[in-house]
Amino acid sequence: MNDLSVSRNTVIRYLQTLQELGLVEKSKIGRDNFYINIALVELLIK
Repeated sequence: MNDLSVSRNTVIRYLQTLQELGLVEKSKIGRDNFYINIALVELLIK
């Protein structure tokens, strides 16, 4: 939010769009949501 100078709602909307496009996966841990770029994670663990 701070780096992009946008509101929390805008960030959530951007992340939901990325999820819909299949670029990230949403994972809920406790009360927090994490958006994970699976392709990047797989590349990094190889």
